[in-house]
Amino acid sequence: MKRRTILMAVIGTMALSMSFPTYAAGIKEGTSVGSMVPARGIIQPAVGASFSGAYLGTWWDLQSTRCNLDIVALGDDQFLVTIRWSSGANSGSEWKMTARYDQATGFLVYQDGRKVFYEYNDLGARQDQTVYEDGAGSFYLADGYLYWVDNKEHEGDTCYFEKDNSSPAEAEGYDGTTLYVVGCDISITLRNAPSTDAAEITQIPVCSAVTFIDSLENGFSRISYYGQSGYVLSAYLDAYEPQVYTGVTCKVVNCRQSITLRTSASSNAREICQIPLGTTVDYIDSVANGFYLINYNGNMGYAKADYLAFQ
Repeated sequence: MKRRTILMAVIGTMALSMSFPTYAAGIKEGTSVGSMVPARGIIQPAVGASFSGAYLGTWWDLQSTRCNLDIVALGDDQFLVTIRWSSGANSGSEWKMTARYDQATGFLVYQDGRKVFYEYNDLGARQDQTVYEDGAGSFYLADGYLYWVDNKEHEGDTCYFEKDNSSPAEAEGYDGTTLYVVGCDISITLRNAPSTDAAEITQIPVCSAVTFIDSLENGFSRISYYGQSGYVLSAYLDAYEPQVYTGVTCKVVNCRQSITLRTSASSNAREICQIPLGTTVDYIDSVANGFYLINYNGNMGYAKADYLAFQ
């Protein structure tokens, strides 16, 4: 199966295998879209336009080809937006914001944008430096493209995004197919109903394999994970197996018999399995609260860093 890395360092070097249309700001000169949007000549969505899920999914910037944007539903017209912009092989910028759908304009509007500059060290661990946490702006759709209005630094002025329609979770014919958890920092929630308000069954770590069962129109997919079936947000599922082998390994130490591999970076998280003393595992990433994300015989999960020694 074709493999794709989860590390943003590699994302920055990916070449998009698509033909980019010729497009430039102001292609329809003389038209105005209001004070919230720079004068690009893009037609404003109709007043009172209803949200139909058109914003959800992954979008690729056709201007820089180094930036991608993910939008997932949080419920009650709230959406999580994540923007990643690679500036080199080992570094880049990332924005996260909670956007509200404005019924009057059809825009997604945010006021809590957080920007971090990240880079990967020699061990493959990501280190973040916060740039600001008070970003404001909006997103809007026009002519099939998505535009980003960044009121803080105007980073989005030259961007226009095309939707990635290859998401397997939104397509038909994937019943029983293995999909992988991607696009989250630690884990996603498996719920007992297709709603962000539904009860949690368990957490599923990033990079984990799940079995796809069915997709729903509200942005959820029904999946199976270690014998438990439930619902997760489709935006976090991908058919491509993440490249989790960083070339760095750890050895299980400082325990009597074994350590616990868990579904999230918490001592209270559900147990996946036990890893015997002396076992070598693949290191993937570190988490701020003293856990490592590791790969043990194809099982992705979290273990306390105190019990893992780099080799």
